[in-house]
Amino acid sequence: MNVDHYFTIGSMHAVQGLPCEDYAGSGVWDDRLYYGMVADGCSGARARTDIGARVISLAFTKTLKTRQALTGGWFQGDFLDQLREAFKNSRLSDDPDDYFATMVGFAATAEQAEVFLMGDGAVAAHYKDDRLQLVEVNWYNNMPYYLNYSLAPEMDRHYWEHLAAAPAGILEQRTTIFRRMENSIEILTSNSEHLDFDTAAKGLTFQFQGRDLKALAVMTDGITQINGVPAPEVASRLLAFKTRQGVFVKRRSLKALAEFHKNGQVARDDLALACVVWED
Repeated sequence: MNVDHYFTIGSMHAVQGLPCEDYAGSGVWDDRLYYGMVADGCSGARARTDIGARVISLAFTKTLKTRQALTGGWFQGDFLDQLREAFKNSRLSDDPDDYFATMVGFAATAEQAEVFLMGDGAVAAHYKDDRLQLVEVNWYNNMPYYLNYSLAPEMDRHYWEHLAAAPAGILEQRTTIFRRMENSIEILTSNSEHLDFDTAAKGLTFQFQGRDLKALAVMTDGITQINGVPAPEVASRLLAFKTRQGVFVKRRSLKALAEFHKNGQVARDDLALACVVWED
């Protein structure tokens, strides 16, 4: 097994002289538990949400490390309460608006993997039979419920005032199963379901069996912001590893983004991904 991550600034932030508001990290403990995470600071907050992206990533790592001895179910039970406490205690600034950030993280062993998603983002799995699966999570009116809201009652109330007219199914979870062909992708199935707020606000978890997988990646919603390229195509290109040693995610991401850019397909938004692989 191996794990790696990569994040980069999008063109919209670069031309405005703004920082990259995405962040990613990965690692392994005791040669057994592999982990990774991506975070996305909210551009609409008009704040330094690159801070929030890094802090929520740090809080995720701190929380998971206390649970590394578990053989599974890393994000079950009181994980969310622990994450919230670590997030609250890892502040780097006094401005609460700096902490609007979504996060997707994974924990994996040779036998199994689990993903935790708070806010929005995507999960991509590459199976040993060469099928790919992409799960995209999007909130009504592009207004995810940030972990930051649960720490500030006034912010929480303000959020609900803006979503007074929201439908019952406040979050859309879109799942696409596809195969990578030589110069295109073949969609096998695609479906969407809507989740209620109580379910979505507690964070979503996804379970996978290690024996079924070549690779599992978590990604920010930057995969939907490459001009003219559907998200499944982006995911398939980012997971098309030639080798799985060293900084394999960085190598593949740089090559894929360069190929997109050559064809005029520019990454407008920041992009982050972290990935674990089961094959050498």
